[in-house]
Amino acid sequence: MTPAASFKLTLISPYPTLTALTTRLASEYECEVTTVEAVLDEARNIAIDSLPTRPDVLLSRGGTAEHLRAAIQDIPVLSINTSALDLLCTLQPFAEDIRSVAFANFGRNLDGVADIARALNIQIDEYVYHSREELAGQILLAHQKGTELAVGGQLVVREAQNLGMHCVLLQAGEHAVREALREARSVAQMHRWLNRRNAWLHTILNNIAEGVIVTDENDSIRAINPMAERLLNTTSEIALGQWVTDIIPNSRVPAIRESGQAEFSELLHVTGKTLVASRVPIIAGSSVMGVVCTFADGSRIQRAEQRLRGQMRQKGFVARYGFDDILTANDHMHALKNLAAMYAKGSSTILLQGETGTGKELFAQALHRGSPFTDGPFVAVNCAAIPETLLESELFGYEEGAFTGARRQGKAGLFEMAHRGTLFLDEIGEIPGSLQARLLRALQEREVMRIGGSQVIPIEVRIICATNRDLAQRVREGHFRQDLFYRLNVLTLRIPPLRERREDIPFIGLRLLREQLRNKPVDDTLEAALTPLMSRYAWPGNLRELQNTMERLALVANLRPDQSWADIIEQIWAPFDTEEEDTGEGDLKLHVTSGDSLKDMTREAETQIIRHFLSLNANDQTRTAAELGISRMSLWRRLQDTEQ
Repeated sequence: MTPAASFKLTLISPYPTLTALTTRLASEYECEVTTVEAVLDEARNIAIDSLPTRPDVLLSRGGTAEHLRAAIQDIPVLSINTSALDLLCTLQPFAEDIRSVAFANFGRNLDGVADIARALNIQIDEYVYHSREELAGQILLAHQKGTELAVGGQLVVREAQNLGMHCVLLQAGEHAVREALREARSVAQMHRWLNRRNAWLHTILNNIAEGVIVTDENDSIRAINPMAERLLNTTSEIALGQWVTDIIPNSRVPAIRESGQAEFSELLHVTGKTLVASRVPIIAGSSVMGVVCTFADGSRIQRAEQRLRGQMRQKGFVARYGFDDILTANDHMHALKNLAAMYAKGSSTILLQGETGTGKELFAQALHRGSPFTDGPFVAVNCAAIPETLLESELFGYEEGAFTGARRQGKAGLFEMAHRGTLFLDEIGEIPGSLQARLLRALQEREVMRIGGSQVIPIEVRIICATNRDLAQRVREGHFRQDLFYRLNVLTLRIPPLRERREDIPFIGLRLLREQLRNKPVDDTLEAALTPLMSRYAWPGNLRELQNTMERLALVANLRPDQSWADIIEQIWAPFDTEEEDTGEGDLKLHVTSGDSLKDMTREAETQIIRHFLSLNANDQTRTAAELGISRMSLWRRLQDTEQ
């Protein structure tokens, strides 16, 4: 079975025997051969479009091959070169009859001619010609000298025959043809690889969104893509071969070539446009061979950035709640919502204060949706939930290799992600002192620098902060920078706890319960029974605790629709001490058994105090220990004692 041809070859053959020999041997080299018979002058008229098939390689002899190289530029042309062995085989039959030979060869001397002359005892005059006219003169001179035999290619034979001179055709032997086919196969493989690479480069350059020009060691433009033509208001016909400074006077290409140092993301003003330019030297060994310059339209980068922000919103950086989602029946809360809506229309920093669970993030999202930044991302971060060692990199980002474990491509920080949007810093009072100075600078200068970076990144971002701590007291205690406090405390909203707006407790609670019930509606009996229970409880966890409680009620009711509301309430409300009415101020009432010893009564009172403050602080042991003036470890030990 004949193997599939690995390349196509067209043979421009000056004589039939060469055609037959090449065709016979071609299959051994996985070669598909097409033949065209032509010689020197005839080869000039061969156009590549006139060939039967477009070949990977053109193959011919001597002068014909040379003329083909001049006429056809995009296909490699190889020559079948005759050797001294071919000349010896051609002359040997005439060795006994002749004593003088004119050997004419195109373009070059043949090695070993003198050795053949000595071996055959024949005088061989060697002629090298480059045109048909030159050959005609050389054959005429040999004829006039009385040379007996002319030897050479097809043209040599024709000229000798015109003069009536004895002649013989020098034919390429099998060895020469095999050598030419081996070379043709290697060249075809390389040419195909180069064509693929050029196609890749051509496609990349012509479709890349950036303008690209390439210069050589003399600062001349060697390549330019269509985008660069548009951005630089020129054409390839004008730019190619020109000095780059003639097209871009302030290109800085000569400086880059001399220094060998790249420049990235530099502003370039040219043809009335502001471009972002990068310049990278082409280095081979220790020499700079040229410079690759890329250009991007500044307005295109802005549009791309806007699309990126849109994608970030799709990834979850979006505010889901507005002011209509803040439920209230309290006049003070209505006034607070109106004030917040007014604050939202500006760009100043807003500080939200309130106990845990009062709805500070709900207000933050509503502020974002009511602001000029509503189309930008809403990025929220809990400063107390991220370890101090990671918080800096989360806020400001980092460059590649900034520290062990850093991502290879680096990472944008939350400030960058919130560009042209809102950054919500929850639990701002817990931010470590080591980061407060850097946060202050970012707020003042509206710019950040990544960890390990050297470039300042401008940001346009609205800052909303939230805390359940008394920041002024933290400043007095030396735990919070005073200048940072003033920078954050521009517009302040204090969100009251539920115990200060008691009408909201049943209003919000019953609405949350109705939204989650499927099979058991809220009736007057439930409302009459549940309202006083909700109103008598302090709700130290505020809205979060109220929402969780209503969720538990709804869950049991949905699973047991036949069970009475009285039984469900008794089951769910059991953990709450409903016999103790809340004073409205979070005061503590102690119940101590009088029959116990003083030690036992003291321990019981201490247990009630600890549980009371844990309830007020939503089981936050760190805050409870601080308010009680003891260490967290001491609090933990006391809790262990109460459980024994």
